[in-house]
Amino acid sequence: MIIASDEAAAMQSQDLIDALWPTIMAENKPLPTYPELREFLHVQILDPCPHDDDSVLTDDIDMFSLYGDSLQPTRLRDKILKEFQMDGNTLPQMVVFKYPSIAKLATAMINIRDHKSIEVSDSIE
Repeated sequence: MIIASDEAAAMQSQDLIDALWPTIMAENKPLPTYPELREFLHVQILDPCPHDDDSVLTDDIDMFSLYGDSLQPTRLRDKILKEFQMDGNTLPQMVVFKYPSIAKLATAMINIRDHKSIEVSDSIE
């Protein structure tokens, strides 16, 4: 059900639906799975990376070891915000810096999306 605000009360029903439809569709995208997030992050991290060999990028490598500056992680967060629906949750400004590997970042994103604690521990080998 859509109820028009005071500002939109004068709009025709179809015009209101047409205006809202892109937002409705964007919010109803299926939520990404962990493998989808990992694949997306892998591609986005390698894109500006100066390394030619994609085998250097494992799920546990520190992304900052691949970049020479902090600008790329900031751009990565911007791409994440554009591409992934977080189920109404906010992706913290420093999330890419706090979780600097694909595995940690993907886990943190799913935990944020699912309203869980975002603490991600290091894996024990």
